[in-house]
Amino acid sequence: SYDLLDAMQGAPEGVILWDADGSLILCNDRMRELYEPLTEIMVPGLKIDDLLHQLKAAGITRVVESKSADEEDEKSGSINWEDVNLALDRRESGRDVIVHYSGKWIQIRRKKLKDGNFIAFHTDITDIKIAGEKLAVNEETLRLRENQLSNAQELVNLGYFEHDLTTGKHYWSDIFCRIFGVEYGIERTAEDYFDLIHPDDREYIKAVISKHLSSAENYSSEHRIIRPNGEERSIRNSVKYVVNEKNERLKRIGAILDITERKTAENNVLLSEERFKAFATSSADRFWETDKEFRFTFVSELNDHPD
Repeated sequence: SYDLLDAMQGAPEGVILWDADGSLILCNDRMRELYEPLTEIMVPGLKIDDLLHQLKAAGITRVVESKSADEEDEKSGSINWEDVNLALDRRESGRDVIVHYSGKWIQIRRKKLKDGNFIAFHTDITDIKIAGEKLAVNEETLRLRENQLSNAQELVNLGYFEHDLTTGKHYWSDIFCRIFGVEYGIERTAEDYFDLIHPDDREYIKAVISKHLSSAENYSSEHRIIRPNGEERSIRNSVKYVVNEKNERLKRIGAILDITERKTAENNVLLSEERFKAFATSSADRFWETDKEFRFTFVSELNDHPD
């Protein structure tokens, strides 16, 4: 009827109506646009099997198909999917499929009507498909970069943390937790962090955080921690603030490095130097040190010892 045709012409997608015997009753202009250059054959009376074979010859390919729907086809004896490899059919199933034709991605939705006829809606989803593929590529790139970052952090034993200043939530990376000797994957708080700081360094670190939080200035600090098992470690903490266009603080992000071995070596050097100087000042001989330009950096006192 003209009313039905008018309604179909107003639809943004391609619409095609078939009778129960698989003959074309009506289709709108959008349907013909989607499947150029087959426009001329899309006239009332066209058999769906003929259209399917024409589309196959023109290069249409089925992209998405339900296994269970294929099984229904085999039982019903309808068109041979392996032979024609198409997504248009006369099945009663209303499952959606996607076809690729002439550079376009087209989603097909079918519905059987009460009178035995069936109607199909063909929607051009090319833009959505391309956007989805780009998103998948971006997600894969992001995943690879995250893996690379994780590997780099693993190599240098670098821990990472985030503190969302808008929600108050904390994130500690796996290596961060390993350095602190705590379990990974548990929700953390600022109190958890402060509890692990050496009691003698705790107030100092709180003051450092408070000072830089107000100015949103990046900073670095060194302090000791006490692991839950009682082991003392030394860490270096580098912190950066993330702000928005209004310079409002959004996050604290940072990296921590276990510097225990370095601090131990430094302390051993200082201790050795102190011992050397103590020995030199108490000796009857005179000791001195020079730099690479032979300038004196240390000269011991000469002590007289009675025989």
